[in-house]
Amino acid sequence: MIKRPDGKVLLLSALLAWLTVQVGLAQSATAGGYWTAAVHWGTVWRHTPKLTVQTGQPVAGYEVGYRWQTGGQRAWHVRQRFPGIRCDALFFNLGKNTHDAAVGVLPSLDIPLLQHQKFQGWFNIGTGLAWVTQPYDFIQNPDQNAIGSHLNNLTRFGLLAEWRFNKHFTLGLTGTLTHLSNGAAALPNYGLNLPTTAVFARYKPKSARTTRPTSDVQPAIESEHLRRWSVNAFGGIARIEYNALNGPKYYIWQAGGGIGWQPGFNQRFGLDLEYEYNDAVYQFYYFPTTAETESTARKASSRWSIALSDEFLFGPIAIRLQAGAYLGFPGYNLHVPDRFYSRLGLRYYMPVEIGRVARPFVGVSLKAHYAIAEYFNLTTGVLLSRRQE
Repeated sequence: MIKRPDGKVLLLSALLAWLTVQVGLAQSATAGGYWTAAVHWGTVWRHTPKLTVQTGQPVAGYEVGYRWQTGGQRAWHVRQRFPGIRCDALFFNLGKNTHDAAVGVLPSLDIPLLQHQKFQGWFNIGTGLAWVTQPYDFIQNPDQNAIGSHLNNLTRFGLLAEWRFNKHFTLGLTGTLTHLSNGAAALPNYGLNLPTTAVFARYKPKSARTTRPTSDVQPAIESEHLRRWSVNAFGGIARIEYNALNGPKYYIWQAGGGIGWQPGFNQRFGLDLEYEYNDAVYQFYYFPTTAETESTARKASSRWSIALSDEFLFGPIAIRLQAGAYLGFPGYNLHVPDRFYSRLGLRYYMPVEIGRVARPFVGVSLKAHYAIAEYFNLTTGVLLSRRQE
């Protein structure tokens, strides 16, 4: 029996990640790039005692890809100190007692931390898709419970240090944390966390200069106007499997809004009020057997929370970090995994403005309570801000 998980959210996540790469390519096409290859060594982290897979064993991984270097074709290239845009293919040998293997595609950003003529340091963040060869299956693989579907989200954080050996070759060392999960689209979904160390090499076919002097784009930078204050409104949807393996799918609906403040062009802080309606809680726990009335059941299935956010802006792309806490309204927020949660997400702000104040956006995010992912959701909304003359 082969499980057929619901993968629509993950496929759209991949589409948004692909869009990230396409935007980067369009804006750095003349800056050149590097072919890359890396070898990883690490282990499977036992982040929860509920895992039944083997942990602690050595894990090997391999990746090949291409890295585009932004070169100053846009003002945000200069403001962000010339980040890199990557797309890598990855393979991890997880072990026969840990879902066998994973193959993935990962678009990501290299954000500069240290720049020198020969030495450079980067922070890497990316999200994409991975195919796990032996997920949990009630008949064929009942003893490995970290991953419940073939198709999964692949998220990675890393710190890189590199040495430019000559005008063509670069060598480096990196430490990464790779996370595999399907966001509860199919249970079980405790996820796999892989801390690894890797050595990598990059080859640049051309030796031409890859970045333009800041003075070349200074007029474009100075002509932009900072919009410090903004408000936003958004809605979202997620689809999950809840509490029952191979059970039915339920929807989680989200709505919210808040205010934002930008200290500069590269970052936006926010404060949001969020509402969620979890149909799984309503159907599974309350109605029609437990709650006295339908309205009581719907109230118990609703969540209210307040969250702080920090967006790192790379042109139309924003990497969004969020920390939230559920509010203590009586009768609400029942059956939440924990009082606090976090989100990691991407937003794409469309390059159009409605009435010079409204800018639509779409996004995808992963919500988690500590090390356990709850769901992936898609969002859409609008950002309202007025240009300061």
